[in-house]
Order: sequence, then C-alpha cells, then structure tokens
Amino acid sequence: MRAVSAITQGGFRLDSKVTPDESVTFPGDIYDGEFGQINAANVEVDAENIIGRWTRKRATDSSRTVQAHFDRRHRLIPSVFEERGGAQHLRNFPMELLKRAKIIAATALLLVVPFRVAPALQKSEYALKAVFVYNFCRFIDWPDSAFASPNEPLIIGVIGDDPFGSLLNEAVEGEKYHNRPIRIDHFRTPADIKRCHLLFISHVGAGRLDPILAAVAGKNVLTVSETEDFLNRGGMITLTTEQNRVRLRINPAALRAANLTVSSKLLRVAEITR
Repeated sequence: MRAVSAITQGGFRLDSKVTPDESVTFPGDIYDGEFGQINAANVEVDAENIIGRWTRKRATDSSRTVQAHFDRRHRLIPSVFEERGGAQHLRNFPMELLKRAKIIAATALLLVVPFRVAPALQKSEYALKAVFVYNFCRFIDWPDSAFASPNEPLIIGVIGDDPFGSLLNEAVEGEKYHNRPIRIDHFRTPADIKRCHLLFISHVGAGRLDPILAAVAGKNVLTVSETEDFLNRGGMITLTTEQNRVRLRINPAALRAANLTVSSKLLRVAEITR
C-alpha cells in the first residue's frame, strides 16, 4: 500500500499607508492537509499564522513600531495523539474565530491598531463593524429559552438603512453559534421584528429609535447601534466613529436585564457605561 500526502498552502501580505506618517503590514500564511501512512490512517495537519506590524514615523527621524504575532498549529495522528501548539488563548480570539483569509486582515487591523479608522481607510469602516457584529455572537451568550428549537439559527437583524452591503453576510458565512447557523434578516419597521437575537439599528431619527427598542423590550435581544445617545436610551452596545476611531461602548446592566452574558474578553476592549 502506498502512502499519499496532500498539503494545500497559501499566503498573503497586505500593506497600507494609513497616513503619510503611519503604515500597517499584515503578512501571513495558512496550510491544511494530511500526510499518508502505510497501513494506518493519515496524519492530519493544519495551521495559521499572521503578523501585524504598525509603524509611525516621528519628527526626530525615528520611528515607533508595534508588532503582534499569532500562531496556531494542529496535528492529529488517529488513535495515537493529538497535538495543539502555538498560542492556546488564540482559540478564543477574534482572529481564530474568523478563519477565512478574506477577513483575517480586517481582524488583524483591530488587533494591531485598535479601533482606528484613518481617513484612507474610511471605506473599510463597515468591514470592521461587520467583524465586530460577528464577534458579538462569539463573546455573548443567549439563554436556551431565546431559541424556539434546538435547530433554530441565531438571527442577526438589521433595521433601517443597511450600511453593510454584502460585508455582514460575508463575515458570518459558514459560521455558527454553538452549532446553530447564523442568519441575516432585514426589517423595515418595528412591527416586522418577529424573531431576532441581535438587532443592529442603523442611523435612524430620534422618533424611530424608541419604537424599535420597545419592540424588543423584555426579550433576549442584543441591541447594537451607531447612535450617540443609544446607551442612555436603553441600548446595549454602540459602535460610533469619532476622530477617525471606532469606539466600542457597552452597557453591561442592559445586557444583564435581557439575560445575556457577555465575556470578560469583550468587556476588556470596550468602554463601560453604567
């Protein structure tokens, strides 16, 4: 019997001049495959790694560089052992959760230059916000009673003008919440909101916000918006852009009132409103 091996490997590199004095670089690679064994099951291997580097020039002909490196590897020899190497905590980090290479670079930008949206990257604002919304599904837990059946998907609703285009669908495509598929629904009015677990409220007039929040009051619905006074009016999470930075702010009390549990990992990178 002949042993057969097959490995697929790919790499990428993203370079961006954020401002005349700042630049970011993201090189990385991914591989997946198996090594054949004679008279035994194949050895399965897969790994991903990425480096994020941010550099800023100073007026004194010097520069400042911040670099982060994340690595994960996995090797499985059936009936013998399973090895997991690299940074173990990465398994709970947003980059590990977003496994598709087409959005790894956007996630790395959050890690190396936290929540910054420079003028040259304004078009990427909603790509970053889509990553945030997806990761809310990973770092917030809904009670079982929030779902009508064991197979019901986690539903992300968007009400008002949809600023994401295809970005949000791309962010959640193929992903799951505790083995449940994730689905995107769109609502035109508060009366249309029948089933929803996460509701993204785009820029709406003050007169429309209260009826929207009233439609999900008392339910296990995470509310997210871009409105400045959203938290003061009973909302749970805001993603606002101020001075070229995306600010993540959370009202933990509002989440607890809806019986939603938020991970400390998410709270550590947010501004807390009480």
